Amino acid sequence: MTHEQRGHFMATVVMPAMQPLFQNHDSARYAEFSCATCHGANAHEVNFVMPNGIHPLTHADVMATFQSQDPSATWMTQQVWPEMARLIGEPQFNPETGTGFSCMNCHANAEPPAAAAP
Repeated sequence: MTHEQRGHFMATVVMPAMQPLFQNHDSARYAEFSCATCHGANAHEVNFVMPNGIHPLTHADVMATFQSQDPSATWMTQQVWPEMARLIGEPQFNPETGTGFSCMNCHANAEPPAAAAP
């Protein structure tokens, strides 16, 4: 899709599906749900590139999220992640193949890059 087509898709498909999902989870925190909620406050300046501004995660954070009983973690892994993958037509991340939509499509990687082999 072109940038314009992606913007239209986000406005007409993704936003209407994700806004109630976020607002039902935490109506106060997500009262002002907008592009910036996921794309960061400077979304326009960075051309909506992801990840941008969402809490960075490490591999350990991701694994802990899947094992957590915390309502926010459960909401993210059982509602947000699968719904976003579905909306964009991507399979959810498959650790065996290393492909698919994952937490790291939205969250920055907080781990330092691996050192290059000598």
